Amino acid sequence: MAEEPKSETPASVEDPRPETVATPEAEDSAGLETTIELEELGPCKRLLKVLVPAEKVIEEVEKGYKEIGSELVYPGFRKGHVPRPILEKRFGTQIRDEVKEGLLQSSYEEAVTDKKLSPLGQPKFDKVEFEWDKPLSFEVTLNIRPEFELGTYKGIEVEEPVLAPTEEEIDSAIQRVLQGRAELVTAEDGIAREGDYLIADVALHVGEERVRFEEETSVPVGSDEVLGVKDPKIRDLFIGSKVDEDRDVEVELGDTFPEKEHRGKQAKISVSPKEVKRARIPELDETMAKDLGFDSAAKVREDVTRRVAERKEMEKNPQIESAILGKILETIDLPLPEDIIESEADNVEARRSWRLQQMGLGEKEIQDFLREGRSKSKEEIGRSLREIFLLDKVAEAEKLFVTEDEVDQHLTAYAAERGLVLQALKDELRDSGQLSVIRTEMRHAKVRAFLREHAKVTPSPEPKAAAPAKAKAPKKAGPKPKTAKKTSAAKKPEAGKGKSGTAKKTKKGGGGSSKGKK
Repeated sequence: MAEEPKSETPASVEDPRPETVATPEAEDSAGLETTIELEELGPCKRLLKVLVPAEKVIEEVEKGYKEIGSELVYPGFRKGHVPRPILEKRFGTQIRDEVKEGLLQSSYEEAVTDKKLSPLGQPKFDKVEFEWDKPLSFEVTLNIRPEFELGTYKGIEVEEPVLAPTEEEIDSAIQRVLQGRAELVTAEDGIAREGDYLIADVALHVGEERVRFEEETSVPVGSDEVLGVKDPKIRDLFIGSKVDEDRDVEVELGDTFPEKEHRGKQAKISVSPKEVKRARIPELDETMAKDLGFDSAAKVREDVTRRVAERKEMEKNPQIESAILGKILETIDLPLPEDIIESEADNVEARRSWRLQQMGLGEKEIQDFLREGRSKSKEEIGRSLREIFLLDKVAEAEKLFVTEDEVDQHLTAYAAERGLVLQALKDELRDSGQLSVIRTEMRHAKVRAFLREHAKVTPSPEPKAAAPAKAKAPKKAGPKPKTAKKTSAAKKPEAGKGKSGTAKKTKKGGGGSSKGKK
């Protein structure tokens, strides 16, 4: 049995009488239809007030007893002849709950159809009043699809995106290829820069106890995490560090630190740099071209140019369609259901919060990040919702729909990949609620293509090709060096204490900084 809709005012359920009695309420409501009132609460919000006559309630209750009584096998009685008092005692509560739930759903659907509403999301039932022999009344607050005039949507003028790759785009793509062939070499200056890898002994102290230590470990310079601790100050600790110059910084261990007994405590991270590894990006010469499988550097450039052009060609239609939708939306007044935006923003935040927790951020950092991003998220959600409503409106106006044959063609390859027959895949998707989502996405894609085909797309002026620029080494590139990583058990340190939040430098051999060599 489905879960009962939540309501602020719980339904009043009393024990039924031994025999069915026609009450005054039932007589007064005899022959009456369900009463439905509709109030406007905002551009996209409505309040439904529904009253189901007592006669209908009693009829459904009696039907419930009849169905159970006809099938019940009870000791001492023939099948279908169990006395009503026994049925009421054993099944009264169950029958009333099922009747209440069924009438709520069916009368809600009747009200939506009667008032020609298009609800969004799930209904919120409120002020539910139910007794077995009295009228059922309830209210429903719901968001509905916005009502708007479509206006002009054919012949929209947009510029076609530039397709010819520029020299800068080609150079950038070649650099990405070369980065995959980068090798790590020892940095001669011995100073760690963002994108380098620092080979160092790293220790974590809580008070006088060294709780974590890694010897000659490889740390990506620019990261804000080490030894299970994530803090922005860690980034500053490594950037600018020098070989043979110890540094330390004080941090607070967050609620994601593995050792629970140390969470919330002040700690110190000490680093003793041994070597700085830096990515060396090779030049695109004839030798490198052959390593990449080409006859010459010119052939590499030709291949990269072709792939950049293909990528831009694939992106062309979506960019045109997005521009068309944007221009149409500028010309229409399309109110949005604020509740839906807030609800979807909550869902987005929940997903982001989970990802940030997995990254090891503390609660305050997560909340600060979400607070900054919520406004942007709501803007993106609002734009997406407007596009959806617009696409649905055009589909309705042009009678664009997706056939079962088109769905089958769309899913055939996917079914083959999963080793399923097509119908089995469709059944699986239908049971999970995904089949209707796929149909909607296919319908929207058809509308986007329709708008593009009926638009006036003019070529954009080709930009001047950028002069070939010398390739620059990226900030972050190259494989992580393979280094021996040794982790010692927790030991008492010899290191001194530094000031909180600052990187303290001490020359090698001075101050007894903990290096932890085994």
